Amino acid sequence: MKVVSILMFFLNIYSDFNNQNEERGRVEVEFANVQLEKVGKIYLAVFSEKSKFMTSERFTERIIEVNEENLSQPLVIKNLPYGSYSFSAFIDYNDNQQMDFNAQGMPVEPYATSGKQNLYAPPTWEASKVELKEKMMNVKLNFVN
Repeated sequence: MKVVSILMFFLNIYSDFNNQNEERGRVEVEFANVQLEKVGKIYLAVFSEKSKFMTSERFTERIIEVNEENLSQPLVIKNLPYGSYSFSAFIDYNDNQQMDFNAQGMPVEPYATSGKQNLYAPPTWEASKVELKEKMMNVKLNFVN
């Protein structure tokens, strides 16, 4: 039992040491084409794995009130490990905390993704992923209304 405890102790130290040496950066997210005269909330999701893309298993998420003060400067996400990410957002104008679609399956609330946005198909990991590999990166999310 003592051997297992000692082994776990050293594994924890090794893990902490590796995490401290992991390169990390910050992402500044800019929101564009937002109608400020409407009341709503921006739901931003950040995905770090293809298998979890567009699921409820987000790496991190933020909710921002739509107003001029909140959107006058970028939203900063700090301390992200270097790697691949996809940013996805929608504006919830009816406060039901989900993106709404019409009968044909098209979004009725504004949405945006990072990377290359295809207006005629659902977003994909490949098209929306961006690489964080420097201390600071800018991501512009241009909402489609």
